[in-house]
Amino acid sequence: RWVAAEAGKIGCKAALYNHGGWYGEPENQIAILDELKMPNAGIVYNFHHGHPHIARFPAMMQRMKPHLLALNINGMKADGNPKILGVGKGDQEQAMLRAVVESGWKGPVGILGHQAERDAEEAVRENLDGIRKLRAQLG
Repeated sequence: RWVAAEAGKIGCKAALYNHGGWYGEPENQIAILDELKMPNAGIVYNFHHGHPHIARFPAMMQRMKPHLLALNINGMKADGNPKILGVGKGDQEQAMLRAVVESGWKGPVGILGHQAERDAEEAVRENLDGIRKLRAQLG
């Protein structure tokens, strides 16, 4: 509450970030936000921390939608290995993105360059190519 209140004083938002454990479960984050009832508090959901959520992502997306401030995407493999892949390099992100599209959510989408061994420009280009490919497949 304090963080969101302070952020609100300067016209900013505060977001919960799914980073594992109890706190990283979107259902728990939604419960926190429902309790706070603060219009400038929400969720930034990250695919790369969402491997345990893949099976329930479509329903979860519907529940997160009113609270979702931004969505960070990347390639997703069902087994979670490797954890971070370029968009379009996994076997799960297309279905997850379809759930986002079908939910009607509109908002900022980010891509992460969490690959220290790679040049950031190369990682961004790979992700943009993957986004173009998936966009064409999703219509």
